[in-house]
Amino acid sequence: GKNVGVIGLGRLGRRYLEGLLRSTGELCIWGVDSNEDSLKQARHHISHFNSRVPITLLNSVTDLPSNLEVGISATTADARVSTLRQLLEGRNVRYVILEKVLTQSLSESAQLM
Repeated sequence: GKNVGVIGLGRLGRRYLEGLLRSTGELCIWGVDSNEDSLKQARHHISHFNSRVPITLLNSVTDLPSNLEVGISATTADARVSTLRQLLEGRNVRYVILEKVLTQSLSESAQLM
């Protein structure tokens, strides 16, 4: 199946997982959060779904597979830029979905270029 990564498993990230778990497509879902509580809540949330979609939860972006069809960033503002860098570094990601604006300022955005 196609690899889809959801980075950030807070309330928003869990909503993405929910939608992906309802998918009828051939997907492999990878959920990432460095916070153990968020991972625990995501595990609990997932257990309520009778989904055939395989899902793996990780605590580091660096553990994601090298090829992703979609990478979804649902992180907090302070982690968004560094997470995106980690996601794209040495990885082939076809599409990236940024849940919110990438940076809080134009100067911060300019640093990415």
